[in-house]
Amino acid sequence: MPLFGNITNEVVKEHYLKKLSSILDISFESLLKEVEKLKKKDLEDKIIIPKKDKRTRREILEEYLLALIIQNENPKKVLEDNNQMLSRYKFENLSLQKILDNLTSAFVKQGKLEIKAFSASLSKELIQTFDVCYLFPLPKFLEEGKQEEEIKKSFQRAFHTLFKRKD
Repeated sequence: MPLFGNITNEVVKEHYLKKLSSILDISFESLLKEVEKLKKKDLEDKIIIPKKDKRTRREILEEYLLALIIQNENPKKVLEDNNQMLSRYKFENLSLQKILDNLTSAFVKQGKLEIKAFSASLSKELIQTFDVCYLFPLPKFLEEGKQEEEIKKSFQRAFHTLFKRKD
């Protein structure tokens, strides 16, 4: 039956199914139904069930936080305004920590952020993580100051998950 299910030409398939039905003395319709059942089963077998994201809440928060910083209109100001929190917080995902460290040193050296030059300066291991943060879908912050407020809230959530885990 699986052989008949693989025949794509319907005329050829019907011809061989009719021959088989006469040899086995079974109705053509019942053979056709069996072939269709096999096709459906093959489709069910091919359905891919997505795997759950195995990242922790803290890792997701950290990625979101870095995305908020990188995608901000003035990431240098965000880093300066949150310097105290940044100096006390250590990212669980070391790639994110390294990107943040590189970002801070880029501002010290150049004073502004050129995304192309910055991403080119990153090691190959960090580029994918940076791209994820740079392309992270953020909500639109229509009111002035809402994004900065969201950054502070994200820091608080990250600190909360950090201390919650240590208990």
